[in-house]
Amino acid sequence: MTEQLKSIELEQNVLGACLANNAVIDDVAVILKPEHFSEEIHAKIYHRLLNEAGKGSVDALKLRPYFQNEELLSGAGGAQYLEDLQASALGGMVVIGHAQSILDLYKRRNLISEFQEKAARLMSLEEPFEGIVGELDQVMTNLDTAGHASPVSYTHLRAHETKANLVCRLLLE
Repeated sequence: MTEQLKSIELEQNVLGACLANNAVIDDVAVILKPEHFSEEIHAKIYHRLLNEAGKGSVDALKLRPYFQNEELLSGAGGAQYLEDLQASALGGMVVIGHAQSILDLYKRRNLISEFQEKAARLMSLEEPFEGIVGELDQVMTNLDTAGHASPVSYTHLRAHETKANLVCRLLLE
């Protein structure tokens, strides 16, 4: 049921953009965590990408040794897959929209999973209705507030800066 709530192409675009242009990593990292990726190999690549970016610049060649013997990557062409991701990267702010779409799909998959689990418990009649509904209410609250308190990077603030909203420049003065 949740297969349609996955987009390998969006995930590839985001990973490729991060590998090709390290300047977008901070902005993407504000939005996405490795667990937001639907493909396990993409989550692993993103996790390693974030680790390496914390040490300096990162690209497909720098990640290649970490994935040389990765079984999950063998079906996609092995470590060459990383270079293919980088070569097919999209530029500009489109990557931020793709990252937000990946997060949205993740939230939808999790919400469906939560509803399915709660529905099964409701059908069993073994637990009080109010308790399960209370848990659903908490799930919705957590979903609604997820990501709103995350810090944003200087690059992200500058990308959204306008003449009326000089946040970064005012902070630096």
